[in-house]
Amino acid sequence: MDDQVKEEVEFRAGRALNDAVKECLFFADEKYRSILKGRGSNYFPDGFTKFEGEYMQLCKSIDALVKEFMNQQ
Repeated sequence: MDDQVKEEVEFRAGRALNDAVKECLFFADEKYRSILKGRGSNYFPDGFTKFEGEYMQLCKSIDALVKEFMNQQ
């Protein structure tokens, strides 16, 4: 694969990863906000939701994937 094609593939892969991350975070943020407003089914009286832990885990997983992707460049 010549360098120009390789650069284009890497650019498109980076853009696709970025778009996927944004979409995941947007969905998670919307879900998180709705639960905090008490509309979700996982709301607990102390204000902590099961989803808070899942949301933070998702953010950590995405961060790890992005770091791994960037280290391979």
